[in-house]
Amino acid sequence: MEQYRPALLVLLYHNFFEEVRSDGWEQASLDYMTTYDRFNRDVVSLKNDHRIHFTTPDEFFKMSDYMSDRIYTYVTFDDGYKSILPALQRLKEETIPAGVFVNSGFIGTGELAWPEKLLCFFHHLGDRQFSIRMESRSWSFESEASFETKMNVFLGLIRYLKQINTTARERFLIKLYEAYKFDLGLLNGDSFYEQIRLMDWNDVKWIAEAGFQVGGHTQTHPILSHSRGDRIRNEIIEDKLAIENELNASATLFAIPNGQPEDYNDEVIQVCQESQYERIFSTSHGLNFLEDGDYVLKRYDVGNFDISTDDVIERVCMACLQT
Repeated sequence: MEQYRPALLVLLYHNFFEEVRSDGWEQASLDYMTTYDRFNRDVVSLKNDHRIHFTTPDEFFKMSDYMSDRIYTYVTFDDGYKSILPALQRLKEETIPAGVFVNSGFIGTGELAWPEKLLCFFHHLGDRQFSIRMESRSWSFESEASFETKMNVFLGLIRYLKQINTTARERFLIKLYEAYKFDLGLLNGDSFYEQIRLMDWNDVKWIAEAGFQVGGHTQTHPILSHSRGDRIRNEIIEDKLAIENELNASATLFAIPNGQPEDYNDEVIQVCQESQYERIFSTSHGLNFLEDGDYVLKRYDVGNFDISTDDVIERVCMACLQT
């Protein structure tokens, strides 16, 4: 029987669609969405894999005795999309623990984090032409442009906005939406918008009552490394307070928006520690070994169309083999 170093594998999902249309704006979000069918296949595969043992980070890092023939695994969901509720119901039926990280400033408001709101804006444009400038940069397409051209403009704009400071990005987006008279309220009942709508507090309370962990993800999903110190503190601290007040329970886990190394810094980690978050999650791929006791945990983002969960399992099992 193979023996493994004690390690925690954390899996990450975001949003779920029923299907992905080749000419729909779902195509612009394939890096952080998947289908229910694929998620259900993942659950079956994980449950049937004798090497997988589901646990929580708290249980894992308190272990004094571990099973050396198992890979400890925890499932997480970022952003608080309403679409994750059927997936959580499935995990509840299978008694699989999970953590859900929400942006408290958006819960129950009908608003979205800025990348998804921008995605809805492009969806709402339809066949209209588009043109916007920011300093020396500009983005545009004609009304008769192909869907591929429009999507490339959107992706280029998203990449740029992720690299500038939070205040400048927010001002730019306000200007953009005012210029095109856009508001998410225009999309009430729109099937695409409904697929990426966020939960309300009743949904979040059901999640907590079902036994899942609810953690912080900032109030409004800014890229923290591009934010001022006072904004960082408010986003993290006020988010935690809002969750705890609504649930009447402690929030002990936090997920960093975007979560790549360039998206957070020592100040972010310090504020999380001061807020008494026990662990925080990045989106850097990798395992979390028991002996390391890291505060910032790695996760495999398997909730997209580029990564196979089965491939991840095989890869981490090889990495954990004790020689």
